[in-house]
Amino acid sequence: MGGVTLSGTGVTINEGIIDYYGGTLTVNAGASLVNAGTFNHTANSTVRIDGTVTTSIYTLPAGRLEGSGTIVGALSANSGAAVAPGNSPGTLNTGNFDLQSGATLEIEIGGVNAGNTASDHDQVNVTGTVTLAGILDVSQFNSFTPSVGDQFTIISNDGADAVSGTFSGLPEGSTISDFLGTGLGAIVISWLTRNLFGFVKP
Repeated sequence: MGGVTLSGTGVTINEGIIDYYGGTLTVNAGASLVNAGTFNHTANSTVRIDGTVTTSIYTLPAGRLEGSGTIVGALSANSGAAVAPGNSPGTLNTGNFDLQSGATLEIEIGGVNAGNTASDHDQVNVTGTVTLAGILDVSQFNSFTPSVGDQFTIISNDGADAVSGTFSGLPEGSTISDFLGTGLGAIVISWLTRNLFGFVKP
C-alpha cells in the first residue's frame, strides 16, 4: 500500500486486515478511523494521526506514529517502533501508553509549553496508565534555547494512574547532560501529579 489519506468528517471502519507496507497513512483532522480488525505496518511505514483512531489497543509493531490527533484506546509501541507526537511540535492524545524496550519516544523542544505551534514542545497526553522501558530521544526545534529552571512536560496523564518504569538509561532523578547543546543538564523526574518532567539545571 502506498500513501493513503482519510479526510472529511466521515468514519472509516476496518473489520478485516490492513497490511501497510511503506508510505504514509494519514488520518486528517476531522476524519475518523475505527479499527475493529487487524492493522499491520512495517519499519518503512508512517501513520500520521491528526484526526481520531478508535481501537481497543493500537499496537505499533514497527515504523513511525506521529500526529496531533487522538487514539481512543491504548497505544503500545514495540521494539523498533517510534512515537513522535505532533507535526513539529504537537500533542498526541491516547489512552494507556506503553513504550516497550527498544521503542523510541521522539520529543522536539521548541518552547516551554506543550502545544501545536513552532514555539511549543511535543507531548503525549495520556488518559490512563503509563509504562516506560524504551528510549527517549530529545531534539531542539526552531533554534529554541532553554534556560535554568525551565520545565518540560513530555508525558502528561490524568493524575489518577501511576507512571511505571523509566526510559532506557534514564532512571528517576538522572541527568541528561548538555541538554539541547546548551551545556546545561536536564533532570528527568516523575512529578507528584504523575506527569513526567524534564527540569533544566545549571
